[in-house]
Amino acid sequence: MNPIYSGNRLPGLSGERNEQTGEVTITVTHWVATFPECLTFGDPTFSGFALDERRFDNYDAENDEAGYRLELVYRGAGDITDNEGGEPAEQWTFDTSFKEEPIETHPRFKILKTLYGGTVGEDGKVTWPENLPENLASELNVGLSKQEKARDRKNPLFGLRSYLVFGAIARRTYVSDVIGTGFAGIGSVFEELPGQAPEIQFDDGRNWLKMAPKPQSAGDQWRIVEEYILSPEGGWPPTVHEFIRT
Repeated sequence: MNPIYSGNRLPGLSGERNEQTGEVTITVTHWVATFPECLTFGDPTFSGFALDERRFDNYDAENDEAGYRLELVYRGAGDITDNEGGEPAEQWTFDTSFKEEPIETHPRFKILKTLYGGTVGEDGKVTWPENLPENLASELNVGLSKQEKARDRKNPLFGLRSYLVFGAIARRTYVSDVIGTGFAGIGSVFEELPGQAPEIQFDDGRNWLKMAPKPQSAGDQWRIVEEYILSPEGGWPPTVHEFIRT
């Protein structure tokens, strides 16, 4: 049996809330008589959340004249704050990986070249001898017998072209009334991740570079994802990435 009048709300209310970001999604279902109403009917807000999306289909799958089921989707931020500072809750995720870098970019390349007899050609690439020069082998194998030294002259870096570097991208997700919060500090270097990030310490001088955010509309608010890229050992070079800000 069809609803009596166009716009009648159908039973059932569904929704969800992200406990980390505070984003709320609520779906309210109505019956409408005509197709134009599918595009225009509905309140702009529901319980303080803004209308963000509408979905519709035939009320009766086998009858084009039975009206339409209209789903109105409302989104926005719930009243979720942390217990201490009253700041909007945020979610942190991390992508970690190892990637290969040319051995010539190693922060201790000069030391490695000296210890293992490397020579750099005109192309800027290093070549390692198959066997260590006897004087270098003696320095590296102090305390070994002559037979052991002879056996251990094989160069452990022979044929080496690259080395593994640990990398990471930290992502901060939250909901804000103002889109500009995500764009503040693009291209800036952070010694520690901001906000409610977990404490992460490095002993090799690494820091974080803020990249461009990825905002998405959430009703009359914004769901913002900020990205921070971990530097190589020693940190991001000063001023090199300032062009990102312009």
